[in-house]
Amino acid sequence: MKKLCTITILPINKTLQAYEGDSLYTLLLVEGLITPEDPSGNKLRLEKGSLSPAEHPEAEEAAFTSSEQAEDWVLASERYIAGDAVLSMAVPQTTTLDKQVPLVDKGYAMAIDIGTGTIVAGLSNLENMHIPILTKIANSQAAIALEADERLAYCRASEEQLQQMQALVRKDLSYAIHKLCRREGIKSQWINALVLVGNYYQIAILLGQVAKGSMPELGKVIRQTAAELQLERLEPHTQIYILPASSPELGADTSAAILAANLLNKINAEKISILIDLGMRGELIAAGRGKLLGTTVPALPFEGGGLSCGMSARTGAITAVYLEDDRVILSTVRDARPVGICAAGMLSAVDSLIKQGMLDSEGRLIQPDGLSEELAERFRGTMSGREFVLSYGDNKFPHDICINQEDINQIQLAKGAVFAACKALMAALEASEEDIEEIFLADASSATIRPDVALGLGLLPPVDASRIINIGNAAWQGAYLALSNASYLEQSEKIATLLEGLDLTSDLIYAEEFINAMNFDIER
Repeated sequence: MKKLCTITILPINKTLQAYEGDSLYTLLLVEGLITPEDPSGNKLRLEKGSLSPAEHPEAEEAAFTSSEQAEDWVLASERYIAGDAVLSMAVPQTTTLDKQVPLVDKGYAMAIDIGTGTIVAGLSNLENMHIPILTKIANSQAAIALEADERLAYCRASEEQLQQMQALVRKDLSYAIHKLCRREGIKSQWINALVLVGNYYQIAILLGQVAKGSMPELGKVIRQTAAELQLERLEPHTQIYILPASSPELGADTSAAILAANLLNKINAEKISILIDLGMRGELIAAGRGKLLGTTVPALPFEGGGLSCGMSARTGAITAVYLEDDRVILSTVRDARPVGICAAGMLSAVDSLIKQGMLDSEGRLIQPDGLSEELAERFRGTMSGREFVLSYGDNKFPHDICINQEDINQIQLAKGAVFAACKALMAALEASEEDIEEIFLADASSATIRPDVALGLGLLPPVDASRIINIGNAAWQGAYLALSNASYLEQSEKIATLLEGLDLTSDLIYAEEFINAMNFDIER
């Protein structure tokens, strides 16, 4: 009997069912997501999961550049369903909008998510909105301060420090623009529009509006020019659109993520949809029962922050850890030599340690009796407690990559905060686990967190794994949607107006659930 598979299409977050061996092209055609007349709809990027090999590899070689093939762009007409998969469409669908007006009608444009740890940028040809060329770079401001509120305080201390932080973000944006234009073989002066998103403090720093009482306006799209933001690689008149923030805690990146997850159309549903966007701060949004409710929690480890060997999901980052008999099996970004561990890898490692009896319910590393010699040798004592070696250093990378007790404690704090925030949102909406229709998991990396791991560790409320949908970088996707259709700018303002904040500082449900959620279930 053929296996029934789940296919998720981004950035519209549409979930389809198909059987193993079915044509991907036929599936999209039947669902009305592509038409035979528009060949651009045939192009998708595989974000997660697997498809069959191309029937005619030469067709994909002719359709894509070598760099696009390396980024897993495929032709739907050449591929068949081989299991569960998440794919991004080259052309965003805008069927839910009454009017479709391009932001600008010629040249190129970019969508950029200025994340606290990682900046994600994509370049598109406005005349056809074909495949966006993507790049990710580290946010240089992290070298001065990890968290956004720390950066704001740094900027408020003096005009010189504000200018320093502005110079760093401008340099990062200029580098991303240059990098993408070079890959496309175009001049940066051909870029006619930018859509920017980021947390509220990040946007305030970019605009230079950090003083109390003169922060950026809430609830409205902010329109600037390249000259006003001093982005020298662009023509001075180039239009820049910054999506609106609902509050200082729920910024433009949150509005964009809500846009991408289509939560606006789920507000009046009886069932609850939850969006969890994991970065250095986690944003959680619940839609349903007449409300759009959001909150934030600290979550440094989910972008590699606060971990001894942590990093974002760049080349060489460990994304999965399997402990089998006497072996440690690692998966890394681009199958490169391990150089650090990202959030998905850290959660996978903790999950594997629990399954092997190497971690107790309170998060303590233990060395059980009967452990193989190979695994036992990976335990080491340090001044700060035990650590477990995932990868030994060599002449290519001289440092051991380890998990130590403090790393696990950081994961406990972060996962406890996310779980407790979910419970607080559900209580505010008078909902239980049975009322959850779906949970969207978003993050800035392509190294998605496995639903079974997230559930097993207690990161999420206990729902069926089929209700958990990985949607990648929802903030960037929302910016890209706005780039494709000006009507999304109006939708983003509506989102910012409707979104209500839930204060967790005095929330009794959050406080109670947080303490309990820090422990692990070792009996599962």
